Amino acid sequence: MDRGTVSGRYAKALYRYAHKHGQERSVYDSAVALSHSYLQYEALRRTLANPILATEEKEKLIALAAGREVSEVFREFVRLVIRQKREDFLQMICLSYQEIYRAEQKLLQVDIVTAVPVDQATEKAIVKRLEQLTSETVDIRSTVDPSIIGGYILRWDTYRWDASVTSQLRQIKKELKDSIKME
Repeated sequence: MDRGTVSGRYAKALYRYAHKHGQERSVYDSAVALSHSYLQYEALRRTLANPILATEEKEKLIALAAGREVSEVFREFVRLVIRQKREDFLQMICLSYQEIYRAEQKLLQVDIVTAVPVDQATEKAIVKRLEQLTSETVDIRSTVDPSIIGGYILRWDTYRWDASVTSQLRQIKKELKDSIKME
């Protein structure tokens, strides 16, 4: 059976279990945090795959990587995954759970990249406008990237709205090159 199918089945089961206990959001938060930990710490996957590491130690490591306040529902699920020897699927399960949660909750994950941190008032205004445009609840994730000089880049689903200074400078440069070629 392929990874996507297995991960999808576990994620659906986790969502149903979390829903039964009214813990969908807390499990979502843990899944997001654990997914980020997998990206941030390359050794996490290798460590969890180590057969010498005790089950209890794997549980503690996953709980630590999933954030400070991991719900008992998520902990029970992690125990099940470890007992079934499916730890290597955990990252995909978390990503699949996030997709299911967002679809069920009509939650739109939006990434905003700015040159400097965005203040709360600006972030709220962006969220409000995006919610008006999409008719969905917006969950915004901010990233700071000084290389864009100023402005912002918004990304969600397949959309990308680049209003960065770097992009505008690139466009001006292209237009200047094109106008020189025409002369």
